[in-house]
Amino acid sequence: MTFQSKTPQGVDKVGRYNWKMQDTPGVLANVRKTDILFDHDYQRSQNRTKILEIAKNWSWLAMGVITIADRGGQLYAVDGMHRVSAALMRSDIETLPCIIFKTRDVREEAAGFVQANTLRKAVSTFDKHRALVIAGDEAATFVQRLLDDGGFERATGSGKKNGVKCYGVLHKLAKYKRDSLLSAWPLVCEVCRGRHLSERILEGLVLIEATGTEKVSSAKWSKVVLNVGFDALVDASQSAAAYYAKGGAKVWADGMLQVINKGRRNRLELK
Repeated sequence: MTFQSKTPQGVDKVGRYNWKMQDTPGVLANVRKTDILFDHDYQRSQNRTKILEIAKNWSWLAMGVITIADRGGQLYAVDGMHRVSAALMRSDIETLPCIIFKTRDVREEAAGFVQANTLRKAVSTFDKHRALVIAGDEAATFVQRLLDDGGFERATGSGKKNGVKCYGVLHKLAKYKRDSLLSAWPLVCEVCRGRHLSERILEGLVLIEATGTEKVSSAKWSKVVLNVGFDALVDASQSAAAYYAKGGAKVWADGMLQVINKGRRNRLELK
């Protein structure tokens, strides 16, 4: 595979396709490790095991360079927090090779963090969500308002009450099914209150709200869903996933509708 800066017709691709240049090149420099700061508002959570492993088996080749934001003379690590933390544990390292970029504010840094980690390596949905909120992303801000209103917080362990892990699903629904997410959200919150925000219940109820023969958020069906309860809805979605040998919103919705409609003549169905 070859890459060229011009089209087969000899036209420059930057001008032809209106490619963007979002910022200016950085400057390479050796920086004292103790001068490098972290902004924990958008940075990922630190993994102490990972930091210790880097420190015990330091490799300059693997370490590469730290991406630094120069925010009014203060140097913040945008990419490389674990490597800097590992260097702080070693007495034989004083400076680190860095590439320093002038930034206007923390929003620009947070957006750079998302791009750096999304394009080059995996980043958790929570870390991406948090950075997008700092960067002022509209969908992420909308999702965070929903979570705050519903009393949900990041789930740091299994079974945390009112914990949430499904940030990716929330972002997807906020972009493509926002009206249905908004109308179904109070019911989702009530069903999951005191438990965790179930991805299956969330996606299933929003799909039923969007494509059902009636709104699941109506007083009539909300009462039925609440009577069925969290555990029965989760079990029904799991049974449907096992039956179809796959998951997804439609499968989970079909499973939950089985218990929602049980013993009822007038049934709620997907269109």
